[in-house]
Amino acid sequence: MTLTINPEYQGPDMPGHTVCPPELNEFIKIRRLTGTADDASVCTAGIPVYYTGTTQDNDFAVCGDEYGDAADEGKVYVVEIQEHNPNFATTIDQPEYPNRMPNTSVTLASYAPAANKNIIVIPLEIGMYVWMIIAHDASGGVTKDTLYNISASTGYIGAIDDPTPDAVTKSVHIFRAVATVATANWALFEYQGHRAIDTA
Repeated sequence: MTLTINPEYQGPDMPGHTVCPPELNEFIKIRRLTGTADDASVCTAGIPVYYTGTTQDNDFAVCGDEYGDAADEGKVYVVEIQEHNPNFATTIDQPEYPNRMPNTSVTLASYAPAANKNIIVIPLEIGMYVWMIIAHDASGGVTKDTLYNISASTGYIGAIDDPTPDAVTKSVHIFRAVATVATANWALFEYQGHRAIDTA
């Protein structure tokens, strides 16, 4: 795993106790809401989710590919790191923060709760610096100042389609990479709200 330091970010290659570092978000109020996992085995820290309110009044489900395209996909949240939560499997490898993946190849479900178990979510605000998941097998990579979106059914952040003049028909949630990383599960982003992309 490699993270290339730059004038904007020279810290560690994954989050500590929170996905939204307070020292990078001093002018943004970070709100932590109690939610319930609507999906089993995927709502781990750093995964983008949206409010569903289906089985439970506070249910959240993992965002799908190019989330934000539909009119009712205007808000996105991120699952927060939790300390010693019994809803997540505590093991020797994850003793303190059992829903925080390392930057090594892991099984996603080992770091996520079952359906209808409590999670903490943070509403993303424009300009917020946030650690997001880009892989679970240490195969992810991003390039500083490149724009990314939610690009898989598992909620990972990945490359957006190249816009073309005659096909800019979607507006999705966009994340700017704050530092270049390679062979990682985590990357630090600045959430930028919606941006138009093509449909390819």
